[in-house]
Amino acid sequence: MKSRIKYDGATLQVEVSPPGFNARLIVGIVAIAIFEFVLLAFFAFPMFSEFGSEGVVTRTSLQVTQGWLVKKTVNITSDSLEECFIGTMGQRSNSQKIVSAFDSVSEIIAVSDSKRISFGAGLARGELAYLLALAKGILVS
Repeated sequence: MKSRIKYDGATLQVEVSPPGFNARLIVGIVAIAIFEFVLLAFFAFPMFSEFGSEGVVTRTSLQVTQGWLVKKTVNITSDSLEECFIGTMGQRSNSQKIVSAFDSVSEIIAVSDSKRISFGAGLARGELAYLLALAKGILVS
């Protein structure tokens, strides 16, 4: 019997001690913690992973790798590249702009018939202009 009972005929007093080490409770907490880590690692972190990117420009292609835990690489060949400009992802080209409250960060955008990639978000506009001039110089050489 785990409880302590005091009974005097007119009054019953029951004292129940707290449960001791419960292995099932610990296993459940660890399982939930692992599930939450997996959920964060594969679904939440990739949403924020676009902030870091790497762009590689050669004479034949423009390649952008984005991601932290899960890396995504997109490649546009120089033959299929239609335009490359500084703008926001809500901007379709130099002359057409879609107004969006979320796309206020300037970046370098490269567009082809089938793909649209961007990189350099968060850099100063002057630095983006410098990088774009270097990239165009390499692509047209």
